[in-house]
Amino acid sequence: MILMRTGLLLLSLSILVPRPAEAQDGTDSLCSDGVIRRIEIDNQPVFPADQDDPRLIRWAFGAANLLHIETTRSFIRRELLFQEGDCFDPFLVSESRRLLDQYGFIDQVGIDTVDAGPGEKTVRVWTRDRWSTQVDVGLSYDNGLNIERFQATEGNFLGNGITAEVTRRERREIGEQNLRLFTPRFFGSTDADLRLGRTRAGSFFYQRLNHGFVGETSRLSWSELFGRSTNFHSYAASGPTAFSHILVPMYQEGAEIAAGARLGDPGRSWIVGVSLLRTIHKREGLAEFVQADDFDGSAPGDVELPVAIARQTEARGATRLSLHVGTRRFRYEEYIGLDAVREREIVALGFFGGVSVGRSLGVLVPDDVVDAQDTYGSVSTTLTVPLGSSLLPLSGSGEGAYS
Repeated sequence: MILMRTGLLLLSLSILVPRPAEAQDGTDSLCSDGVIRRIEIDNQPVFPADQDDPRLIRWAFGAANLLHIETTRSFIRRELLFQEGDCFDPFLVSESRRLLDQYGFIDQVGIDTVDAGPGEKTVRVWTRDRWSTQVDVGLSYDNGLNIERFQATEGNFLGNGITAEVTRRERREIGEQNLRLFTPRFFGSTDADLRLGRTRAGSFFYQRLNHGFVGETSRLSWSELFGRSTNFHSYAASGPTAFSHILVPMYQEGAEIAAGARLGDPGRSWIVGVSLLRTIHKREGLAEFVQADDFDGSAPGDVELPVAIARQTEARGATRLSLHVGTRRFRYEEYIGLDAVREREIVALGFFGGVSVGRSLGVLVPDDVVDAQDTYGSVSTTLTVPLGSSLLPLSGSGEGAYS
């Protein structure tokens, strides 16, 4: 099922990263904190070498490091909000570290600066990777051993931050095989997500481009997505019927474009945005009938559906225009030992609140689909406060619609 969520993430046309005035020949005096003359990058492997470890441990760690492709220096350099020749800006340095720290395949990040001469600085960036290859197998025992789920994921393919994933799921009415490719650097700082495959009832496709806000620096954002899928919705049958379940093939389609702007200072900003979302939800093809919970032996039949099921599966859709307003009151703190996985972690503390209101426009809906003709609104808030060495996250949300 494709979930289309219109958020305040609203997503960025790139005025991109405001950079400090670049230091050209004869303009070094403009940089009060000095000029970045050199950037050194040290991309360390997952398991550091330690000669005091037993030989077997050193061999195992060495083999794992050999199998793992380290995050490339070019990828790390592209994530930095500064470059050689720029004026040194402590804010852009701290934001660069936080952006790198957000990647799940990077375990530790450090950025240090040293004087490289009068009015000059060398910035040293070091990272340590996290193991990024995962295999997930879901098993069940029902009249024999069954593999219900198999998923293989590489979260840092070729060391360029690309997620490559293969998934297969088989359980009751679910039968799905799909491939996913995601890159945070499709062009510039725009990320791209592509998923395609087949379900038991049909095909699956999802595509998204997102140019989100770059840390706390950029001002504009944009996003577009399109997805469609056909899946079985399962309904249990009751009464004197010859079958236990009814499987109804449902087609879903969604497309969205959105843009937003951020106003104010880093950590204390307002976000305003607009989005246009089109959704279609309708029955496609004949229902299938399951006898005695044997989903593998289901068979199609041209039978009139019960009223309750027909009502839930009737065709509907809408094209909705929405406005979004939100505010952020954040600060970032580094915690040590917050969880058992990461030694150091940068956490956002503070408040976020957002309100969305929208209305269906009555256009771009097929004739055989009932237009929702609704007005809706939603509100969401999150609050994260420190409690000693721990954190207390609070959140709430609500939504309503009138048709």
